[in-house]
Amino acid sequence: MTTQTISESTVTRRLSAGAAVFDVSHFGRLRISGADAIDLLNRLTTNDLEKLRPGMGMGAALTTNKGRIIDLLRVLRRGEDLLALTSPDVQDRVSEWIDFYTFSEDVAVADVTPDTKQYLIVGSNASEQLARSGYCVDALGEADLSHATESEGDGEYTLARTSFGELPAFELVVSGSRAPARIVAETLGQTELARLRIEQGTPAYPDELNERRNPLEANLKPYISFNKGCYIGQEVVARLDTYDRVQRFLCQLSVRGDTEVEPGSAVIVDGNEVGEVTSSAPGLALAYLRKRFYEDGAAVDVASGGGLVSAKVRDIRPPAYFE
Repeated sequence: MTTQTISESTVTRRLSAGAAVFDVSHFGRLRISGADAIDLLNRLTTNDLEKLRPGMGMGAALTTNKGRIIDLLRVLRRGEDLLALTSPDVQDRVSEWIDFYTFSEDVAVADVTPDTKQYLIVGSNASEQLARSGYCVDALGEADLSHATESEGDGEYTLARTSFGELPAFELVVSGSRAPARIVAETLGQTELARLRIEQGTPAYPDELNERRNPLEANLKPYISFNKGCYIGQEVVARLDTYDRVQRFLCQLSVRGDTEVEPGSAVIVDGNEVGEVTSSAPGLALAYLRKRFYEDGAAVDVASGGGLVSAKVRDIRPPAYFE
C-alpha cells in the first residue's frame, strides 16, 4: 500500500525543476491578538497551539460541535500576535466563530485581508529564488510554517516555510509597498494552481473542506493532536479515530484519457454508488470514497456526461494514517 502517490503533469514537472509564484490574495488573513489569544484558539481547533513559540506556526482545523470542518487554518505566532491564514471567503465565518466563544478573554480579531497581499511560491528552487529576491529565507527554521517578519519602508512582510503536497513552498504575506514582482520566478495563474493542487492531492475549501466533512476523512490527521485538552468537536473526532468509525477518505482518481469529469459525479463500483467527485481537471480528480473500496490502484467508474468513464484510485493519505 502506498501512502502518497502523485500524478505527474506539465505543471508538477516544471515545479519539480524550478519555481513559480501564485497570487493567493483572495485567501483570508486574520490578526489575532491579546493575552488569551493562543489559549482561546487552542480550545477551538484540533492541534496543540500551546506548543507555539514566536517564529513557529501550525496547521489546525476549526471544527463545529459535531466535528465538521469550518476551515483549515495556518496559524503563525509572530512577536505580539497570531496571523491566521484562512481559505478564500471564509475569514468572516472564522472571525464570527472565535467571537462567539469569546467571553471575558483578552482577545481581539482583526481582518487584515483588505490591507495585505498573499503569495504562494512553490517549487524545488523556491528557496533560492526568494533568497535572490532579497527575502529572509536564512532566518527560517526547517519546521513547517516556521516564519519570520521583517519591516521594510512603510510596511512589512511575513515569510513562512511550508509545502504544497510533495513540493517545497513558501507563504508570503506583504503589507505596504513591498513589490511582489521582485520575486525572481515565473508567475502562474489560478488555472495552473487548481490543477497543481489536484495533482498534489491537496484538499481545499469549499470543495473538500466543508461542514459536511470531518478532518479525518479529509486527510487532515497530521493537523490533529489526540493528546491535548478539549476543543470544540473533540469528542466526535476522538471517537471516530479510536473506534475506527471513519466511513470514507479523500482519494485521487486517475481518469481515462484527458476526460474531465464533473464535480458531484458519482463514483461507481459494480453498479453501486461508492463515492463522489469533489474537484477535477483533465484526466484527474479528487473524490471521497467509501473505505471498503479505498485501495490504491483499484478500478472504478465515474458517472459523467451521461455515461461511465473508467478511473483508478490513488491513495493520497499522508503517513500519519499508517503510523
